[in-house]
Amino acid sequence: CAKTRYFTLKKILLLVDTMTFAQKSKKLLISSGINAEIIKTQGSLSSNGCTFGVKIDYKDYFSAIRMLKNNEITFTVSGGDIF
Repeated sequence: CAKTRYFTLKKILLLVDTMTFAQKSKKLLISSGINAEIIKTQGSLSSNGCTFGVKIDYKDYFSAIRMLKNNEITFTVSGGDIF
């Protein structure tokens, strides 16, 4: 009998186009009690080569998405244990 392995996301990376948007996102998230960290992404995550990520815990995903959308910050989502 084969064992089934489950993959659990621990971190989510919210991708934004500029450092300014990354800083604004981090400030908004932290002000609402969500831990956030800015990282420069690798080229494979970005179509234009110049993207920044705001790393958050998976448990904060829905709150973070709502906050960024309410503040008209455009982003895409990436996730996994590699961040």
